[in-house]
Amino acid sequence: MPISLATVNARRATVKISIENETLNVTYNRSVITPDLQAKIKDWGETDVGSLVLFTKAAVVEWDLLGEDGKPLPLDEKTLGAVPTDIHILIHRAIYTDIDPNADSPESTG
Repeated sequence: MPISLATVNARRATVKISIENETLNVTYNRSVITPDLQAKIKDWGETDVGSLVLFTKAAVVEWDLLGEDGKPLPLDEKTLGAVPTDIHILIHRAIYTDIDPNADSPESTG
């Protein structure tokens, strides 16, 4: 049976990332990882903070990283710019590991 692009674009998955003996749950849009997004950040390295923020903002649709008020932090550029770089790197790695069927992936639900 054929599949529509709308169905493909609606796919979500959740990765669990271990940080300091706690678990950060990150739900991301599987379809946002496209050649177009990769072209926007093509010269990035894992320590290029601007590209990491761009990737996180584009891919992540929900997470349980909490602010001082106990609510999940918003996924806007200003807030993401204040999140430590290592957290962005962990998110990036977990998502790419999850979407690569040949890699050892973290626990995921999709």
